[in-house]
Amino acid sequence: MPKDKSQLDIYQIERETVVTEMCKSLAPDQQARLTTLFDTVTVGTPTPENITALSESIVEYIIRQQNNNPKVLHYENISLSPNTVRGYTLMFYEACSSPRSPIATILQGRTEEEPRMGMNVSHILFAYDKSSIYAVCSGAGWQVVTPYASSQFGLNILARLISPNEEAISSARYRGFAGTVAAQDTSYRRKARASEVAEFGRLFKDLSGHISAETVHEELGIDVTSGRKYVGANFKNTFKIRKSISLSELGDLFVKITELMGEEPLFSIEDWLGIAPPRKDTTRKGTSRNSHS
Repeated sequence: MPKDKSQLDIYQIERETVVTEMCKSLAPDQQARLTTLFDTVTVGTPTPENITALSESIVEYIIRQQNNNPKVLHYENISLSPNTVRGYTLMFYEACSSPRSPIATILQGRTEEEPRMGMNVSHILFAYDKSSIYAVCSGAGWQVVTPYASSQFGLNILARLISPNEEAISSARYRGFAGTVAAQDTSYRRKARASEVAEFGRLFKDLSGHISAETVHEELGIDVTSGRKYVGANFKNTFKIRKSISLSELGDLFVKITELMGEEPLFSIEDWLGIAPPRKDTTRKGTSRNSHS
C-alpha cells in the first residue's frame, strides 16, 4: 500500500441534529443567534466567515462533549498547514492512551522490570464546506463521531450508485423489528440485487458489495487500476470503498458525494430503514421497491 494512501470510512455529520442539541444548553438570545447562523449557511447566502463559524462550532461541540467525560479519551486539536483540500477546510484531532497488558496486570510484582506498555492512537479528521461536514476516523475515533453521524448515509449513497436490479450486494447485516429474529448476518452465494435484499421487517445496519469500476470513476471521481472491473464497498452509517486513496482523492470524493446526494435515488430505501410502505403506491417513475408486509 502506498505510504500516502489509506482505506477510509467516511461519516456525514448531521448538522441540524448537533445544532438542536447545542441549543438546549444556550440562553434564548444565544439560541437565536445560532439558529440564524444555521439558516444562513444552509438555506441562505453565507459568507466564508459564516460557514467557518457554524462548522467549527459544531466540530468543537462534538469534541467538547467527548472531552467533558473524565473517563474517556480526550482529543487535542493538531494544526494543519495547509488546512484545506479541494475546497474543504480540515480540522484534525488526536487522542492517545497507554493500555496495560492484561497479562502484565496479573503478573504485577513478579517481574524484575516494569513491562512495557503500548500506545494506542486515535484520530478524527473533519472536513467542512457550505453544504456538509464529513469525518474520517481511526482507532476509537468512530465512538466520538457516531452519535452525531447520519445513520442512513451509506444507504443513501447505495441508492444513488447501484440500480435495484444490479447484482452487487454480497452480504448484509440487519436487525429485525418484526418476527422472532433479533439480528442476523447474511452472506449471498452470488451477488444479490437490492430488490431481492430489501424486505419490510428488517432494519439494515451494514451492507457490503461492489461498484463497477466505471461507476467509481464517473460518479466518485476515483481512478481504478486498469483491468479491474469492480471495487468493493461498504454501506452503513459510513461509506467506504475498499481501495486506498490519498488526501487529494479523499477531497475529490467529498465533492462527488455532495453532488451525488443532490441527485434523485435510483430506488427508495424506506424498506431498508424499517419504514412501513405507504398504502398507495407513491413510488416515482423509474424507481423500484420490493416490500413485504
